[in-house]
Amino acid sequence: MKARVFATAAAALVLVLGVRDAMAGQNAGATARMYWQVGTGQGDTARNSTAATVQLVVTVKGVKYVRGADVQLTVQGCSGFLPPAWQFQGGGCAEAAVDFRRGGFGGTNYPNLFTSGSAVPSLAQTQGGMYYQFAENPCIAPDSTATVWLSCAGAAGVARDCTREYAVLAFSLDLSGASTGGCQGDLADSSGPLGFLIAANHHIPCGFPPTGAYVVLVDTNAEKDCVPIEAGNDSLMWECAGSITPNLSAVSPIRLFPNQTA
Repeated sequence: MKARVFATAAAALVLVLGVRDAMAGQNAGATARMYWQVGTGQGDTARNSTAATVQLVVTVKGVKYVRGADVQLTVQGCSGFLPPAWQFQGGGCAEAAVDFRRGGFGGTNYPNLFTSGSAVPSLAQTQGGMYYQFAENPCIAPDSTATVWLSCAGAAGVARDCTREYAVLAFSLDLSGASTGGCQGDLADSSGPLGFLIAANHHIPCGFPPTGAYVVLVDTNAEKDCVPIEAGNDSLMWECAGSITPNLSAVSPIRLFPNQTA
């Protein structure tokens, strides 16, 4: 599935706004993680990659029922701006270098959340790609950052094995320059690679909870279940020197549903 974005964000908000807020919901206790991954293998515990092709996977564990999901990741450059090598939005330098997959790349380690077992019926996807400096609504992708966004929902919910770790989304990105002819900041750049950081950051629709390091699942009751991403597994880096802290000050701080705890 090629990454793409829509001309307007209105359709993508249907999933987030069109279901009820849950305090804990059917998936209470579930957790999420982000990994670097090779093929369909086990996720890497390392946070900083230097690979020529990176593959990121977002997973959830402890899920009992699923009807849909909304995942939002913020991407920023380690040096303060997002290198063109990481801009895979429509028309971006790296558009030809990305392979975006709803539900991951398959395999036994992280089966597809939406199709493994009974498939979510009539699953419709309203978002599957990147926004970069989105002028129509700067909150979606604040200045010098990008948002990777998956939003999808089906006609009904299905049961899942709460002992399994499922893939919600994954994408690979060729940073060698081979598939693009070279973008500033990739490994073919004579000036050297420019690093980036990607962090879980649920913040759309702007000003509505939940915001922060969460994956939102829609359960069979058409409620939004806020699934926290585990500390230490909520951000990844590529070619960053040392430890970088995500700068998410452009969006609201974490706010939980009433009576919900992190």
